[in-house]
Amino acid sequence: MKLSPLARKINRRAVASFFIVQIGTLLVSEFFSQMYNPSRNVDFGGRVLLALNPKLLVFVLVICTGTGFLIRAYLKPLWRELETAEDRREPKNSRRARLIAVRLPWSLIIYNSVLWIFAIILFYFLNGKAMPSGLPFSWVLAIKLTESFAGSLINAFIIDSYLKEPKQLLNITSLNKHERDRFIEKKEIIIPMATGLILITHLAFVSWFFFIRAPDLQGPSSLLTAFVLVGILFEALVFYISWLSKKQDTIQFTILDEQILRLASSDSADLNRKVAILNFDETGRITESLNLYIETLQTMITEISRGCSTLKENDSGLTASMFEAAEKIREINSAVKNAETVIEDQTATTGDSTTAVQKITARIADLHAAVSQQTGSVNNSSAGIEQMIANIQSVTGNVQRINSACQDLLAAANLGKGKIEESNTLIEHVVESSTMLMDANKVISSIAAQTNLLAMNAAIEAAHAGSAGSGFAVVADEIRSLAEKSSKQSSIVNNQL
Repeated sequence: MKLSPLARKINRRAVASFFIVQIGTLLVSEFFSQMYNPSRNVDFGGRVLLALNPKLLVFVLVICTGTGFLIRAYLKPLWRELETAEDRREPKNSRRARLIAVRLPWSLIIYNSVLWIFAIILFYFLNGKAMPSGLPFSWVLAIKLTESFAGSLINAFIIDSYLKEPKQLLNITSLNKHERDRFIEKKEIIIPMATGLILITHLAFVSWFFFIRAPDLQGPSSLLTAFVLVGILFEALVFYISWLSKKQDTIQFTILDEQILRLASSDSADLNRKVAILNFDETGRITESLNLYIETLQTMITEISRGCSTLKENDSGLTASMFEAAEKIREINSAVKNAETVIEDQTATTGDSTTAVQKITARIADLHAAVSQQTGSVNNSSAGIEQMIANIQSVTGNVQRINSACQDLLAAANLGKGKIEESNTLIEHVVESSTMLMDANKVISSIAAQTNLLAMNAAIEAAHAGSAGSGFAVVADEIRSLAEKSSKQSSIVNNQL
């Protein structure tokens, strides 16, 4: 498989780091062992030359070369996973790549410790069950193992820092049950324990050297100077390992801080973007919790958006219903005005009829007087009879005209009755439309209450989140304000209806 430029760069850095740390550990170990070796009666210069053992250097070079191939093979599944598109990655290969990132520190520590134990035993037996330096096997094993353990810690921190970018590319946003980096979780205990063992072992070795050295032995002669030298080397080692550990935490904290600042900003807040987990420890668990909180916020905002959309749809329906009701009311007003016109016409017609009846009454009274007069003079004059007949004909004409006026009045009354029935029908339509409007207004009031409750829940969650939820608390307050305004407007519309 052809590696990507990123994979080749990290492989080179990892192999180079392992080689440099191993050479440095070997030189320090040999320098310390030969400097305080009671079996070598040489001065300081001779002890330094003894520390530069070519056989050990060649052996470490061979070991580092083989280790380079092992590191490449160990990281190969990780590079293969990164070369695969995210939508085509298989869960099995993804879990394997994630476990490689988790188990790398322990793998380096175990491998390095086994390697040094093997090298010490090999040199012990090749030299006829004696160490080439002349030191006892137990002291060589104690010094080499403690110093190799320190070198393993340094290598684990350095190479793990190189894998920060690949871990980000893996896009790990949640941790599985078995994805726990015990080394990173316990490093606060491992670092002081390892450095304490190194300090105890080296101080004991120096004390042993001054306890058994011959008076005429060349080389170091001051116990105080030896202790100061061990203290300086110990402080340098503790500082460097602590700095590497802090640097490892700083990378994850920086990513967390950037995400929290983005969430707190109204311009750059993005709930679709989650934080990549780099450290599989307490910091990684905090990162996982933040990702779960972001997912919860995203779900809540989606529900709120749906509620707002429903509210807008209901508001649009209410507006259309109000426009329809206004149109119905205009039609009713027009019908009422027409009815008023007809009623006025009927009233005028009724007034005319009343006048006609009064005229008829007056004429009947005149007729009665005439009849009385005619009754008195019927026997006297036939001319009076003729005049009476003429008057009767006149009365008949008037009665016919009254009958015609009454028929017109009856037709006008029937027309008015029809208009009144039509007005009653339109009023019933108005009542039905008003009922529909009141039902829609109740739905809006219910939605406003639910939105207010949802906004209160969002505010409570934002309060629980502390400063991380301050940005969302503003959104919750605005939504609650909108819900209260909708509820007030619904009450106003209900009173008007």
